[in-house]
Amino acid sequence: MKDSTIKQLIALGDGVLAEVEHLSLTWGELHEWQPSEYKENLRNILTDDLVQLTRSLVLLDTDRRYASGSVAPAIWVFKLLEDRQYSGLLALAKWIDQVSINPYLPFGTQRYREAEFAKLGGG
Repeated sequence: MKDSTIKQLIALGDGVLAEVEHLSLTWGELHEWQPSEYKENLRNILTDDLVQLTRSLVLLDTDRRYASGSVAPAIWVFKLLEDRQYSGLLALAKWIDQVSINPYLPFGTQRYREAEFAKLGGG
């Protein structure tokens, strides 16, 4: 993803769906990074901005043009927040679980969802 796209998604936050028609972002551009590249490419992004980016990506994933299943970028950004020991991770995971139609969000797995929630203290 281009820096300008990341900044735009952070700025849009929860309002991303209202602006989805104005995004100059293709599915391919959204998925151009490998999972291992997220940590390096987003290392200088503030934690609060990563939260907003996660929220935008989750909402964007509900649009059929950007639906991503098990390769959703929000999975990898959520994992970065987990690595940073973000204190609001459980609340964010619950929000994602409520608004997302993607069964792989936020953890990247369907099979171990309950266990992942339990690890966050929400089991």
